[in-house]
Amino acid sequence: MITCPRCGVPDIPDTAPGCPRCGLTLLGSQPTAPELVSDELESNLRRDLGRHYQVGQLLGRGGMSLVYLAHEADLSRDVALKVLPLQFIHTPDTVRRFEREAKIAASLDHPHIVPIYRVGTTGTFLWYSMKLVKGRSLSEIIQQQGALPLEQVVTIVEQVGSALQYAHRHGVVHRDIKPANVMVEESGWVLVCDFGVARAFGSVALTQTGNSIGTPYYMSPEQFESRTVDGRSDQYSLAIMTYEALTASVPFMGDSLGELVRQHLLETPPRVTAARPDVPAAIADALQRAMSKQPDGRFPDIGAFVQALGGHPEPKSPVFTGSSRRRTAASTISSDPTVRLPRSPRRWRPALWALPALLVAGAAGWAVFGRSASAPPPPQSSAESHRQDTGQRITDSTHGAAPTPVVTAPASPLKTDSQRSPNRVASRPANHPHPRQAPRQIAAPASADSGVVMITSSPVARVFVDGKPVSDTPIPRLKLSAGVPHRVSLRRDGYVSEEREITLLPAETRRLTDIKLKQKAPQP
Repeated sequence: MITCPRCGVPDIPDTAPGCPRCGLTLLGSQPTAPELVSDELESNLRRDLGRHYQVGQLLGRGGMSLVYLAHEADLSRDVALKVLPLQFIHTPDTVRRFEREAKIAASLDHPHIVPIYRVGTTGTFLWYSMKLVKGRSLSEIIQQQGALPLEQVVTIVEQVGSALQYAHRHGVVHRDIKPANVMVEESGWVLVCDFGVARAFGSVALTQTGNSIGTPYYMSPEQFESRTVDGRSDQYSLAIMTYEALTASVPFMGDSLGELVRQHLLETPPRVTAARPDVPAAIADALQRAMSKQPDGRFPDIGAFVQALGGHPEPKSPVFTGSSRRRTAASTISSDPTVRLPRSPRRWRPALWALPALLVAGAAGWAVFGRSASAPPPPQSSAESHRQDTGQRITDSTHGAAPTPVVTAPASPLKTDSQRSPNRVASRPANHPHPRQAPRQIAAPASADSGVVMITSSPVARVFVDGKPVSDTPIPRLKLSAGVPHRVSLRRDGYVSEEREITLLPAETRRLTDIKLKQKAPQP
């Protein structure tokens, strides 16, 4: 028997393919990065990439890859740097796979997908840089909190589903959806990581020694059988992840790879209501359908599955907060789960679990849903939409729009899930044309001398305020001083920069959302 080196779950059979809690692969033929990274290895990294990056601490490791904190000097931003030392490469296929995974990930441009910035090769490493995600993985959240409230789970699945729906439309299947690859930023924004093991439709399947890539506890039957997969395979994995978020346990827990394969191929998954009686029957039915053995038995796409759960297939903004505890989580972005220090295992507790204690903890706790805030602002007029799309300098001095709720830690205890109607999320039929209004926290007002701005763009862009770099979009909540003008610029290589001049009123919340950057005309 062994103990999971990442999450600390004890008494795992030696023959188990992976950890039943976090999905860490325990069986496999690939070499792994060394537990201790040599000084020579890091010296080579700083030598090869020192011209563009100031390489900092090792954030984590997964499989053969290493993830470092780095500062990109040219653009004055912190990034996560994923490197693959050439000493671990034994076949040309490994090199091609790394290059392909970076290329695929870099081609996806969506607010809920971790963006890839640069890709390169040196005489020592293959590498790429990506957005530095500050927050926790869903796996960590489940480990620390146990089963999550229903509305919280639906909110997470909404955002993950939005990313997957986008990827599927662009011919990309993730193939490894699991809690460890879902990151929750400190703001509450959800990002999907590790599209590096995705498969582009029509290309050669990415495999490890002939076996389909994935984590055994979350793999679809067609992955186990090495059949052709499409977006419905991700739907199956997303349903298992949803089940785990609701119960703190995966539906299939075979103690060997063979038994796990048999369960995924032949056994009917247990209904979620057996562990969570408070979950509405409609949601339990949706999970059963999404976990059908045959793809044709599942929902036609991810959006339909999300709607069946009572969610909005295209969420616009985060509706819950992340932990106040700062943690850089880019280390989980790898083709295998990142090894972390062991933690004590957590098990699901029945409906009235320790939420009151979590509320007392205040900001130290993670997300607790509150009542719905005021209705969202009305749609933009066509003139305003056109104004945002011109790609030229625009002065935004309007203050009449209804404010967007600011996502912050609750200032006082709010209603718990047990105080709400258990049917709230599933009250709308799956085919209802109008999505439910997502639950929002009541916004903590900005101080009298400041306001808040929310910024989103397509594609992802770097935000500068008064000439100083801030972060990449989306930015759910940016606090700025009130009563003075600010110059907000959005920049991306190959695109025409967008600029806004805004002056915030005290305690005002302003939305600069859905800004579209135009590509520059090619040089003759």
